[in-house]
Amino acid sequence: MGTRTLLDAPTDARAARSQPGSDSSRSILAILAVASIAAILYVCFRDMERLVSRTFDDACYYFKIAQNLVQGHGVSFDGVHPTNGFQPLWPILLLPLFAVLQASPETMFRACLLFQIGLLALSAWTLDRALREFVSGRTRLLAMIAFIVLVFDPAINGMESAILIFLLVSLFRFGQSKRVFEEPRARSALGFGLLLGLVVLARLDTVFILVALAAATAIEIVRGPERPARAATRFAWICLGAALLVAPYLLSNRMTTGHWMPISGLLKSSFPAISRGGSLLERFGVRHLAFLAVGLAALVTLAPRAFRSRGGGPAYVDASLCVGALAMILHALHSYLFMTWAVFRWHFIWYGLLAIVALARASETLLALAPAPSRRLVHAAAAALLLATGAYESYRREIQDSSYNWHRAAYDAASWARAHTPEHAMFAMHDAGVFAYFSQRAVINLDGVVNDLEYQERLRERHLRTYLANNHVGYLVSHEAGKTMNVRSYTAAHLRVLSRLYSVWSDALTLRRSDEVYRGPIYRLDRRYDVACIIWRLEPEDSRAARRSDPAPRVDRSDTAPPSVLAGTPSALAAAPNPALR
Repeated sequence: MGTRTLLDAPTDARAARSQPGSDSSRSILAILAVASIAAILYVCFRDMERLVSRTFDDACYYFKIAQNLVQGHGVSFDGVHPTNGFQPLWPILLLPLFAVLQASPETMFRACLLFQIGLLALSAWTLDRALREFVSGRTRLLAMIAFIVLVFDPAINGMESAILIFLLVSLFRFGQSKRVFEEPRARSALGFGLLLGLVVLARLDTVFILVALAAATAIEIVRGPERPARAATRFAWICLGAALLVAPYLLSNRMTTGHWMPISGLLKSSFPAISRGGSLLERFGVRHLAFLAVGLAALVTLAPRAFRSRGGGPAYVDASLCVGALAMILHALHSYLFMTWAVFRWHFIWYGLLAIVALARASETLLALAPAPSRRLVHAAAAALLLATGAYESYRREIQDSSYNWHRAAYDAASWARAHTPEHAMFAMHDAGVFAYFSQRAVINLDGVVNDLEYQERLRERHLRTYLANNHVGYLVSHEAGKTMNVRSYTAAHLRVLSRLYSVWSDALTLRRSDEVYRGPIYRLDRRYDVACIIWRLEPEDSRAARRSDPAPRVDRSDTAPPSVLAGTPSALAAAPNPALR
């Protein structure tokens, strides 16, 4: 009889299912129902400023692109320039929502978050169905609590996170029910590949799952030379299914831009040159480093025997954990070595899903080693720890979101612009998601992430002023004016924009205090800078001279900020590159 390792579990899936679990099943459904209802009530009745602070600016890129598609403006963020700088599946799924409801930006914002809650609730239910095959009811209960704390709650962020989690869980469950790694059939392998293709379209960097699957298939062929054709055929069908969905997207990119990658990937990646990604802690955070450690432990422990067993559920689970762990490690290495900027924690949210499955797999062995009277106590202690973690995270986020941060500053400025500027007015801004979506105005994204390659050429040629003039940009917005100047006393500042494709700075725009048309409350950024969201009017010199003789009203709200504004700390997750104001 072999020695049991940390990640061993009972090899007979039916033994796990036969353990009493009816009480646990009811508890699991109750916990999921409570979490879902609480999230729905929060999204429906929380004030919009808090909801905007909870989500990410990039979420509004998706909402604006979906809205522009419905309104007939094409695949564009600003309604003028085509772009592919986004994960493709999420805005496609949002199209019916925007086409049917056609409500105010605030109502649609809430509707998109409610859609995410529905996806995540389905994900939790599907995951529980999968876990029934190889763990006990009490372990499933712990896994559900962990899922709600570590995945469900953080994934209500407006981004592609919810659809990614749903598709990953569906992929795992489909492969389990069809025994894809154990009794592969062409139809099942093709269906698995189609689901994997959807996963890649939900977030393109999950292509490392396919790379990891290729490595696992090669190992399987070497270890089981009696059936190499079977493993190779299965992998070919999976690749075909994925290619049927992903290849048209890649070909479209190639034909329209000359590159396989979307422009956002081109601007953020240094591949093949290695970039300095800072410390591991800065890039991933404690939580995701812990998830990586769990994945590495699963890979090291299970890889030697993952593809040897051909019977029962655990063979599939072991193989899936090895593939997922290897994909996670490859993804983390790519993010650390080749991503130069704008790497956010939601990129790693799927790490938590794999860690939950791996720990559920391991817990069966851990609990089997404990004395019978102690097992219930261990479960209770683990559940209490997870619930305490969730409560602390919720409290911390509420305190954090109560401060005046740049998301709220952008939302306030957008509300002003929607009420006080013409509908045809054109703006330009870094980190333009929240402002563009809630202002309902056309906004050129100065980062270039949701712009086109022509914009990068104009920056390289130092023709920013000409580019903005040709596009009839009448206003420029900065949500962090003051980071490199004294926002209280400046007379003029110069804005240069970095082309991240060519690593050169553009020509300078001169921004004068006298050209401000809106100034929001001063707030604290990164615990160091006093900044404000400011809107400047951009116009030719002759028009500026004429306006000075008859100036238009100017809105200045810098003195109306509540006392908490100057003491507040913006969300660390909301940090983004600043315009080079000098």
